[in-house]
Amino acid sequence: MNYGFDIHGVLDSNPTAFAPMLEALNKAGHEVHIITGGAKEDVIEFLEKYNFHYSHFFSIVDHHRARGSNITKNENGNWKMDSELWDMTKADYCRIWSIDFMIDDTPRYANHFTTPFHSFKNIKNV
Repeated sequence: MNYGFDIHGVLDSNPTAFAPMLEALNKAGHEVHIITGGAKEDVIEFLEKYNFHYSHFFSIVDHHRARGSNITKNENGNWKMDSELWDMTKADYCRIWSIDFMIDDTPRYANHFTTPFHSFKNIKNV
C-alpha cells in the first residue's frame, strides 16, 4: 500500500509515536510518502532529528517553485499562493502516486481528494 503523511499538525504532533510507525510500514514493504506544504529545506532537520523513514518526499512549495507558480513568502515567513491551487496540490499528488491512505490535519483539502483522505484535526494523542 501507499501511505501519505503530512508533517505540520500530524507527524510533528507526536513524532516519537509516528517515527516507529513509518519505519514499520517501510520495513513491511509499503511506500511511505511525506506530503507537506513546507519546503524541504524547512523540514528536513525535523525529519532527520526523529529518524523518519520514508520512500518519497513531496512539498507543495518545492513543487510550485519548480513549476514557476506565483508563490512568495510573507513577512511572517509563511508561503503564499492561490489558495485553491495550494489546496488541490496534495490531492493531485495522491492521485498520481496512487496513495491508498492520506493523513492530514487540514479538512478542506478533502474537497479535492478522490483517494482516501483522513483528517487528523481533532485527535489530541496518537
